[in-house]
Amino acid sequence: QPARRPLSGNQRRRYAAEVDRGRAAGDAIIVPLNRDTKQAEKAYLRRSGTLAWEQVKPFSPPATDTLAESVRLMHDFAVALNALDASRSQLILDLGAGACWTSEWLSRLNLRVVSVDIAVDMLKVGQARFPRGSAPLVAGDLEALPFRTGSFDRALCLNALHHLPNPDQALREIARVLTGQGR
Repeated sequence: QPARRPLSGNQRRRYAAEVDRGRAAGDAIIVPLNRDTKQAEKAYLRRSGTLAWEQVKPFSPPATDTLAESVRLMHDFAVALNALDASRSQLILDLGAGACWTSEWLSRLNLRVVSVDIAVDMLKVGQARFPRGSAPLVAGDLEALPFRTGSFDRALCLNALHHLPNPDQALREIARVLTGQGR
């Protein structure tokens, strides 16, 4: 039986992504009891039922209308890419890569990218976006990244921080894996 838990605006955004059977009710979100957020994210694809979307994201699967969401994602990518100020010599970490659409686009721009996500099933979907063995895809927790300090020149986390139970820890980890000149 779900329990009602009043949430602040920041908490609401963080928990909204993990709520699979809950629904908004005024200022409260119904959250299943004993929900392990990381386990929920590992099972994201299965629980969300969004395989067709993830396979072609940010474009629309056949017979669907994702125009507004697609335009928002493309815009966010363009803004983030401009802010990255990346070059071909730099190594970019795509955090919370999911099905790796941003990694694919970065690769198509001849940028070097490593994708990391906690959901192995999402990374398997992402694998299909790349020629065999051409893209490093890593299963890992953004709050405890499996990389050495100073390994990356740039980091991109597009629409994923709200899925994390502790975004501050993730930001510390991102800072740790970036070089001194990283962004």
